[in-house]
Amino acid sequence: MKEQITDLVSAVREEGVTTALESESFQALMVEAASQIISGPAGPLVGSIIGAATPRINGVILTYRQNRFERNMTRLMKELTARVANLENNYLSLSNEMQEQYRGLYVEMLLDNVTDERQGEKIKWNVNGFVNMMTNESNENIMQIFFDTLAELTVLDIDTLKMYPADSDIDWHTVTQKYGIDSERLRLVKEKLVRLGLLYRKNDILRNNNTDEIVEYLKKVESDSKRSKPQGVKLPNSIKKIGSNGTYRITPLGNGFLKSISDAS
Repeated sequence: MKEQITDLVSAVREEGVTTALESESFQALMVEAASQIISGPAGPLVGSIIGAATPRINGVILTYRQNRFERNMTRLMKELTARVANLENNYLSLSNEMQEQYRGLYVEMLLDNVTDERQGEKIKWNVNGFVNMMTNESNENIMQIFFDTLAELTVLDIDTLKMYPADSDIDWHTVTQKYGIDSERLRLVKEKLVRLGLLYRKNDILRNNNTDEIVEYLKKVESDSKRSKPQGVKLPNSIKKIGSNGTYRITPLGNGFLKSISDAS
């Protein structure tokens, strides 16, 4: 099956965008070709991806966008080829209703990200997310949040996020050397990940805990002051000192995101 998909990719690449523009029935032909050439159950799904991508060609006017579109579509098909076994297994496990969603709405979300993606490395992560999240528990909101989040991130952002899982072999030195950035630039990337809910600052947790302790202390002080013979209230010793250098931790959302874009299904 992989060889058949590869042949299909080659055919699309050799014909190019010009032929697609000249053929009024190109979308229908591509869906039909994908369904026939790919004999397995994933054929209609892959055909839907190709077919849904086709009308977008008409909106690609400038040459550089044409080149990027063709390059991204070729890379998309290669990545689908690499994951075809997982794609087929996951697709077959879906209910009929969910299969329809993956052939329609979720394909559109995938293509919205891939069509104009400037960093080709991210196409693999788009495909991985599309395949790994292919379950009956997925829904429109979950899929949209995933693709929107991935669209906002750069490769640098994602490599920075990969520093934080417990089993990570990536550290700040690896990232700064790879991208030629300093620690201040890396801190800005981390702050972006915090804003997206993928990381959190350890200091924020300490600050929130301290605030809770102080609020509780003030309540006790107020209650004590109303007594006929106030006994006084000691300051809680659980209040922690907050350091000047913030330490970051990955959130459950961040861990889930990395799992979604991983090669493992």
